[in-house]
Amino acid sequence: MEFWPLPVMFKRAIIFLCLFAAGCSKQVVVVIHNQTARPVYLRADKEYLIRPGESANTKPPLDQMITIITESGEAFRYRVIFPSPHATYVRKESMRIILELALLDSNRLYALPANQVTAKSSDEQPVGFPLSPVQ
Repeated sequence: MEFWPLPVMFKRAIIFLCLFAAGCSKQVVVVIHNQTARPVYLRADKEYLIRPGESANTKPPLDQMITIITESGEAFRYRVIFPSPHATYVRKESMRIILELALLDSNRLYALPANQVTAKSSDEQPVGFPLSPVQ
């Protein structure tokens, strides 16, 4: 009978650690800034209308795919990746990790350095950026 309390305590410790880790995980937020001259729709965790000069915050779905739809119905799908170095392009707040991307007229998504809200196609980009639509 002496051996039963140890496995039960061990199981409780594992459950506690799992719950603690889940509670401390940070939420990932992707901010899309529309720098085009046309309104677009962003489809990720839900659908958002983003007018020119405005932005929308979204949580990327599990497959990391977001879709941007133009008013004419053209759909562009992107696989969201996190740029490196993270310190330059990913902003961390208390319980959130924020990646900001700018949509330009070329239909490419440019990574924005933390706290920057506009991009130019000539801006230096991290490896893998700007994001191009995938087929």
